Amino acid sequence: GKRGFEPIEGCIQSNLATMSELDTPRFRAWLERAWSEVSQSRAQLNAENLYPVADSDTGSNLEATLEAAVTAMRAEDSEELGDVADAAARGALGGAQGNSGVILSQIFRGFADGIREGLPQAFARAHEAAQKAVTNPKEGTILSAARAARDAVALRVGEIGRDGAVALDAWRAARASTLDSANNPPHQDAMGTIDAGAHGVELIYGALASMLDPDLVISQIPSSANVKERAHASNVNHASDGEFEVMFSMRDLNNDQISKLQSELTKLGESLLVVGDSQLCKVHIHTDFPGEIIEVSTQYGKASEIKITHLASSLGVDEKS
Repeated sequence: GKRGFEPIEGCIQSNLATMSELDTPRFRAWLERAWSEVSQSRAQLNAENLYPVADSDTGSNLEATLEAAVTAMRAEDSEELGDVADAAARGALGGAQGNSGVILSQIFRGFADGIREGLPQAFARAHEAAQKAVTNPKEGTILSAARAARDAVALRVGEIGRDGAVALDAWRAARASTLDSANNPPHQDAMGTIDAGAHGVELIYGALASMLDPDLVISQIPSSANVKERAHASNVNHASDGEFEVMFSMRDLNNDQISKLQSELTKLGESLLVVGDSQLCKVHIHTDFPGEIIEVSTQYGKASEIKITHLASSLGVDEKS
């Protein structure tokens, strides 16, 4: 999309006559553009990553998750919008990286579930799925941006021929929420810096709005105004929620097993996400007990794609099993 530095709203006045509807080709074009936007902003998003752990990888995780979504979408031959959206959601879950990537995969899952009923419902279900995934949600995060987008278009349910306007309203609300996260952060040590996850959603929803409205010019949120010195990020002093990040996948679990696994893991760490279905369940947790996490999972099946990252150094050094 075209870039420029416009007034605070971040865009010029849109012309309803130029706006398009979200069909299958435009959905495909949206995800391609979103991946490109996040890739271009990866370094800035990594620099903004102060919560829940200042490990400078939110941009990289969102980029990897989007790449997986796009790869799966490209492999889907169907021309049905719902089928293509489902493929993207499955790809995002399978390739999700980090806390932000797993939550993003659920945004795509909800979006795919809702798009069959219309774009406002897609934004609503996107927030619903993401919110459900997080056991201890905080304000000023990726969830706040997704909720703001949902709320902005809630009254548009049932409208016909207004996808461009819906996407524009959703993006503007996500952007306002992202900017507000600097003043109302999830933790006081992030005060003054916009939340990286929220910013990622703003970029993704902005890609949709600008794809549906070719006249829309979106200004990039400038890093100089919103990103603190990395020295600050490396010295964030709030209590750690675990020395290790543990991620793994499980297959062939029923809903009862997934629920029980989530309940057991709640006792062993923080930032817990257990998402997916019987085909593929993805687990993310910050913990001091990575061995116990894996041991608990064996009660329900075989864990695969195990990735254990040492967080204490905030260097993202992986110890893969």
